[in-house]
Amino acid sequence: MLSKNNLTILSREASPGSNLADSCAHVVVLKLGGSGSTWFADTLRGIPGVLFEHQLLAPGTNKFATAASAEAHLAQSATAPCGRHVLVGFDANPLGDEGHIPGVSFARVLRGLPGVAFITWTRTNVVLKAFSGLNFKEAKGACHVHNMNSKAMDAAVIERCRRDRHEANQTMLLDGIRKAACNRHELLSSARSLAPHNAPPHEMVYEDFARDPNAALAALFRFLRVTEKHLHARKNSTIVKRSSENISTMLSNAAVVRRWLRAWSRAAAPLEAMFDDTEYTSFEQLDSQLLCEHVRRVQVEVEANQ
Repeated sequence: MLSKNNLTILSREASPGSNLADSCAHVVVLKLGGSGSTWFADTLRGIPGVLFEHQLLAPGTNKFATAASAEAHLAQSATAPCGRHVLVGFDANPLGDEGHIPGVSFARVLRGLPGVAFITWTRTNVVLKAFSGLNFKEAKGACHVHNMNSKAMDAAVIERCRRDRHEANQTMLLDGIRKAACNRHELLSSARSLAPHNAPPHEMVYEDFARDPNAALAALFRFLRVTEKHLHARKNSTIVKRSSENISTMLSNAAVVRRWLRAWSRAAAPLEAMFDDTEYTSFEQLDSQLLCEHVRRVQVEVEANQ
């Protein structure tokens, strides 16, 4: 039995997705921001028998008087009673705001927690992930069909806005790619350190889910040893997190960007191929550490030559 800050967790021998006090799978999904996790969470909640909380400790979702109460909520949510549910769990971003609450330690509460299955949710195309991050920071909501006064915007204005905001800056793009690659590596490493040695994390990636959500969910349920019959009655999410449009069609300097990515690409870091992908190709097979280290080296070289 582990006690910390008036927090009590019962230790039980269990395999991934096996029962705690009653019959259901308990899951903790560790995810990165801007990776389509809202879509994934909404899809899970559309499955009968699933109780799933999105962004458990995110600012505005829960207020805690002390770090101890936040940690207690974290542990209690991971081991919540099943009731009539077949799957109970939550997602959280340990590298974002949720992972930087003063006094709160994901590792202290979750590491080796028996009976809890750990899942990672990431986006493997770090180039498109970088563009997504740049869009959000530079012009959030700036190119919607309606402006802030809810007045319809002319199509030409929308197109010009999109092209302007997508004139990629080399320094910002490379920094975004580095963050996407290295954050993914850090998250995967953190998940492996938290999960029991006999129950490694199950890796889910945005691209596989976007390409075939049914197959991705079936693989998850098999990992958790939950009957797949519940998937047949799931409700489709109304959240749209996919587009077949090539990012180059929204760039005013696409040819320049392609030259950058071609020069930066290696077998372990096919950045140009990522740039061209419209089929939701998964780059999960790439070594996340090698990719992170390569992009870091490229960034140092580019900065030295500026």
